[in-house]
Amino acid sequence: MKCNLVVSILLFAICLIFPSCKKANTPDPLSQLPAATHSGANTLGCLVNGKAFLVNVGLANWNHPLGVSFSPYDGYSWEIDGKPDSRHLTIRFNESGTNPTIPSTFNLTTDYQSRAEFLNPLDGTAINGNNEFVTNVSNTGEITISYYDGSVIAGTFNFDAANDSGVVVHITDGRFDIRQ
Repeated sequence: MKCNLVVSILLFAICLIFPSCKKANTPDPLSQLPAATHSGANTLGCLVNGKAFLVNVGLANWNHPLGVSFSPYDGYSWEIDGKPDSRHLTIRFNESGTNPTIPSTFNLTTDYQSRAEFLNPLDGTAINGNNEFVTNVSNTGEITISYYDGSVIAGTFNFDAANDSGVVVHITDGRFDIRQ
């Protein structure tokens, strides 16, 4: 009887310990995001429906389509892009081709010049209405530019975006640090 009690206590203790160990090994998605810096690290990260979306493969250009990029357009919108693979996050914000007053926050809505989109063709299909999520009248967000010196831009963002079927993705805790 005494042996059965000891075995039962040991089994109970093991059941309590192992689930705790499993949780300790699961990384927190927020801790996977790049630090909020303004050093020109060429990083972008956010949570997409609570899962980490990271772009830390460097600066994108004609020879390297994966990575991050920042494009100020004279008289139009500025654009921040992040593409780690076939997924693609784009944020456009309008400052009429001038340097924004820092810090500045821009609303992301349906306007082509101030909106955000998340393309998610991970299944290998072409971009279509089901895997293209765009801000709209009901699903909006914002981008805050906290640093800009003419060559480095850094800040934060969050938005909700919907596809043609009305499915919404929640983009939260976004941050970027890009050297032009």
